[in-house]
Amino acid sequence: RSTPSSRACSALTAAMMDAAKTTFLPLNRSDVDLGNSVYTSRNDTWRALVALNGEIGSNWRWDTYYQFGETKGREQGKQRLEQRWRDAVDAVFVTAQYVGTSGLTIGSIVCRTTLSSPANGCVPANVMGAGTVRPATVAWVIADSWQTPRFRQHSMAANLRGTLLDGWAGPILAAAGIEYRTNLSEGDADANSKAGLFQSVNSTVLPTLTQKVVEGYAEINVPIFKDAPIGKSFEVDGAIRRTHYSLSGNATTWKVGAVYQLNDEYMLRVTRSRDIRAPSPQELNPNTRVTALSQADPKHGIQYIIPAVIGGNPNLNLEKANTFTIGAVFKPNWLPRLRVSIDYYDIKVDSAIDIISIPLAVTVCRKGSYPDVCTIGTDSAGNTDRILRLFAIYQNVNQLHAQGFELVSSYSLPLADGDLNFSVNANYINTLSTTLPDGSVQEFADVKGNSGSVTTIFGVPKWRTDAVITYARPTWSITTQLRYIPAGILNRNWFGPQDSGYNPYLKDSVSNNRIGSCLYVNLNGKVKLYGEGDHKVELFGGINNLFDRDPPANLRFTGNGLYFDPIGRSFKIGVRADW
Repeated sequence: RSTPSSRACSALTAAMMDAAKTTFLPLNRSDVDLGNSVYTSRNDTWRALVALNGEIGSNWRWDTYYQFGETKGREQGKQRLEQRWRDAVDAVFVTAQYVGTSGLTIGSIVCRTTLSSPANGCVPANVMGAGTVRPATVAWVIADSWQTPRFRQHSMAANLRGTLLDGWAGPILAAAGIEYRTNLSEGDADANSKAGLFQSVNSTVLPTLTQKVVEGYAEINVPIFKDAPIGKSFEVDGAIRRTHYSLSGNATTWKVGAVYQLNDEYMLRVTRSRDIRAPSPQELNPNTRVTALSQADPKHGIQYIIPAVIGGNPNLNLEKANTFTIGAVFKPNWLPRLRVSIDYYDIKVDSAIDIISIPLAVTVCRKGSYPDVCTIGTDSAGNTDRILRLFAIYQNVNQLHAQGFELVSSYSLPLADGDLNFSVNANYINTLSTTLPDGSVQEFADVKGNSGSVTTIFGVPKWRTDAVITYARPTWSITTQLRYIPAGILNRNWFGPQDSGYNPYLKDSVSNNRIGSCLYVNLNGKVKLYGEGDHKVELFGGINNLFDRDPPANLRFTGNGLYFDPIGRSFKIGVRADW
């Protein structure tokens, strides 16, 4: 225990280690002594718009606009300086050989790095037990982290729409337009974040980046028949759009759809489209950092240090999707205030943007299916066929598939000089899956706890329902919203007693891999103070999460803020004026 190779620990623990003739003690610890990691974010946004519109003849209308918008933000918090923490934990006793001009005292506990550099300022940390890390150590290893992103957009467009000609079943309508946009993103960050010294990358410099977009489109709607023996009406519509992104390439998107009105009660609709998504400024961010981790190489059956590049990618392409929807609308004559619609959707996305995890990058690298994931060659020791570098950056590597049904319904009835309105919306997810570069498929329907494989996709309940009840009178109204989230799986990568493959001795097994159901109730109301029509002033207010329901307790480390309310009961009140 008197040598620098020992860890500082209690006398009892040290005696037990001496008896066992061991100099190393594995330790896992939740470092709550370092304080809560709280991040705050503030965004200031302003927007200016000027627009003109007019008519050409009796059948055509035009409009044009110019818009400018800017958002400035500041995100800040405190983070752990990883190397300082490692140095602080590596605490040792000072022996006689390190005493002299260093100023160290025999038997004192210091950071190992202080032995060779007595003035480095390192403050040792005692990690044996709760509450043992001193405030001086916290001040040494915790530092401020911040970033200041700024986004600016110029946008201008011109549109023309009207009647192309009078068809056999009604007017044939058309529209066309052009648009030009420039999106600028830039920002700064603290020096420690720039140097990659923190435990995690929460703040990053957003370099000056401008994406210029030019678009042109044309649409047409053609009535096929009207008031015919086979139905009341049938219309076909189509649209095409050509888009040029200065950073991400060109794309042609289109849509073809039809609406069949059988009678006043039944309507059918169908749409097929080709869609795109451009990379975001964060994804295009060229900043990267290199981390070196020990990884297992499946080809050689050995483990060695492999540098991995992490960050954005300015060479990303557009995501492309095929969408198909079909639905029906029902408005029964025997219940004229009822309206029900149900739609089926099927969306498949190719070249989805994602960051490949480092272990998956190793697997994909050895399969050779994505050469941009790694480089292979001879290392500095002369070993051939080694993975020299991995690229865990944003890349167009995944596929997404979403399929399900949506229900929208409403009903109203007169009551005591007012109207009582009901609406029920529901969504059933048949599948929400991602196909990874190695060909494996991950399903996220019925998973409510953890985020999905793709960075912008979260697990979703298998189904969910929203209900809204409103009672409205000419001078006031009150609305109750009920939002129900059914029970579901906490984490698709874990195994609980309810799952096949559960074994309490496996690292991925947990005592409970389920999240219970939750019902949120919101209450809103408004009162007209004076005025009528488009010239009125009203007072409004509301209570969100009326019964102060907390998120499920086992969401603490895998929370999904898309569905569960992390705030609790909250209130709002305001005045709204129209003139």
